[in-house]
Amino acid sequence: MFYWIYDISNGYLAGLVCLVCLGYTWLGLLVLRPWIRKWLGPEPGENEFVSYFLSCVRCFLRPDARLGRRGHIPGLQRRRQ
Repeated sequence: MFYWIYDISNGYLAGLVCLVCLGYTWLGLLVLRPWIRKWLGPEPGENEFVSYFLSCVRCFLRPDARLGRRGHIPGLQRRRQ
């Protein structure tokens, strides 16, 4: 029944599988989105999500917390002799 699949080259088959999966995903999004919005209710503001994300990034990746005022890491400077 599916013996035709052995005649397709590997690259073409990989592209075909990707396209089928992508199309299935987009179709599911377009079909189910209105139903899910009714089920979950209105979306919270996107600005709140962005501000939460940026505050977390600022908290964990804040460069001025590790560096001194002059841009060097305290304790790693060479001692003068």
